[in-house]
Amino acid sequence: MQICEFQEMMRRLYFKRDFDRGTEGTYNWLVDEVNELGEELKKGTLDREATKKSLLM
Repeated sequence: MQICEFQEMMRRLYFKRDFDRGTEGTYNWLVDEVNELGEELKKGTLDREATKKSLLM
């Protein structure tokens, strides 16, 4: 896969949702997701399958 193909795929997958959410909403969503991941890593309770599913939503 070329970079331009990856970029187009990401646009197809996420642009509408992120655009509708707006810059601040998307930033807040990203911060929440990173915080959740950090907490799971600290506790050592990271469920890889649940994490994969969550990221694909």
